[in-house]
Amino acid sequence: MQNEYLIQSLKNLKRDFSCVTDVRGVGLMAAIDITFTAHDVIDRCIENGLLLASAGERVLRFVPPLVVSKGEIDECMRILSGALTAMA
Repeated sequence: MQNEYLIQSLKNLKRDFSCVTDVRGVGLMAAIDITFTAHDVIDRCIENGLLLASAGERVLRFVPPLVVSKGEIDECMRILSGALTAMA
């Protein structure tokens, strides 16, 4: 299921990046808490083709379409990882 894949991918980010402090979600709606200002990360992601939203000052919200593929989730994680690396 794509929802489980998305949550596990976000948990892997939490493991790899100390700036990710929490992962949560229901179905394909997910969020991560980060130590950076969400808008700074969102701006970097948008520059690289990933549209995200915030759900608070330090929360990134993920609401992909129901037809999202594992490949698209992988691309999302690649772009987000790059943005988080650049912020550190």
